[in-house]
Amino acid sequence: MIIVDVTNIKNILMGDEVVLIGRQGKEEITASEIAQFGATTQYEIVTRLNPLIRRFYN
Repeated sequence: MIIVDVTNIKNILMGDEVVLIGRQGKEEITASEIAQFGATTQYEIVTRLNPLIRRFYN
């Protein structure tokens, strides 16, 4: 399970696009960075993503 805190993000609406791993504009977050937050490995992060989550590749 993952929770994303958007409390301090202005003008966010239900249904807005969210990038969990990857790049959007000049911003990027990697599986390695997320793994550090969760004290785990990047392998654990990518293999535990629900296969029903829509993915977009560039």
